[in-house]
Amino acid sequence: GQGELIAAQQRRLETQEQQMQLLEERIAQQDDELAQMDQQLQEQQLQLQQQDQRLEQEDQQLNEHQQQLEQQEQELEKHMNFLSEILHPNSSASSGSGARQKVFEDPEERAEKAATRWPDGEAPRAVPMADGAQALPRAKAEAVVAKPSSKGNHLWDSVLELCAERRFLEAYKQVIAEPEETCLLRLMKHTGPIVERLDAESNSRLIRRLIHILSSPSKEPAAASIEQIFSWLWQALNQGIHFTASQVEDLVAALQKVSESPQSPLTAAEKAEASQLLQQVSTHRRA
Repeated sequence: GQGELIAAQQRRLETQEQQMQLLEERIAQQDDELAQMDQQLQEQQLQLQQQDQRLEQEDQQLNEHQQQLEQQEQELEKHMNFLSEILHPNSSASSGSGARQKVFEDPEERAEKAATRWPDGEAPRAVPMADGAQALPRAKAEAVVAKPSSKGNHLWDSVLELCAERRFLEAYKQVIAEPEETCLLRLMKHTGPIVERLDAESNSRLIRRLIHILSSPSKEPAAASIEQIFSWLWQALNQGIHFTASQVEDLVAALQKVSESPQSPLTAAEKAEASQLLQQVSTHRRA
């Protein structure tokens, strides 16, 4: 009887040893899988860092491009003022020169001279010209001012066709690449927030454009489209769209500007929503 008991115990020990070996093999296999997962995680973190660096560089390039556009807008405004002086010389008369005329010349004498020299009662005025510039004929100058650009209409027609075909990513890539903001905001209103339909690069570029618009809240695009801008930012935050460090910092500054500045054109309700967004973005920054 004792021999059978010993044999049974040996069989149990052998079975336990086999189970222990299987358990050790399973643990070793799990260790290998964990090591592979750690390696994949490190590779993903490295890829994310590289992507962040690339997006930071693109953000910097976009900021430089936007600064160039603002300078071009200023130059264009100067050019338009110059053309306005050509087309409407009477409206450019300064009150200071008129005051000096009144001091040094008798009004009745001035009127008599004007009636003698210019029967129609209006003297021609000298038009200030840049160095080397030639005067434009009136009709040609009017054409320069009044000629509308059809590029925006062509772009919008193309974007609408892409939206009708459900090709939203291509549509947004087209308008994001354009420096003009009206078509982008128009498309955002047309489609509503659809950050999930865009890729990471397009979302990052769009976020940067929205930050730039919010940074100038008194301009027409921001004031007229604040609802669309806030809706997109809310959805981007709620769906975990990746923000670069510079985007978070710039977005915080822009939201503080529109929510706290006395010169902000936003309504009280819009300022309150901007404050809520600011709180959410600040939480995102700390995380």
